[in-house]
Amino acid sequence: LLDKYADQGSMAIDDIGDLNVSPFTDFGTPVEIVEDIFGGKDKYTEAIREMQSLLYVTN
Repeated sequence: LLDKYADQGSMAIDDIGDLNVSPFTDFGTPVEIVEDIFGGKDKYTEAIREMQSLLYVTN
């Protein structure tokens, strides 16, 4: 996810439909990825937001 975000920006990972491309398809369908790996859509969205906020943390 981080590589895709770095290459294409946040819009590339906000929609779970965007998980329907390689290399994400190696892990299953978008629904399988969101449900099995992240534990549901809310947790997927939370993980994306957390990743984004950590990338932009300033000291």
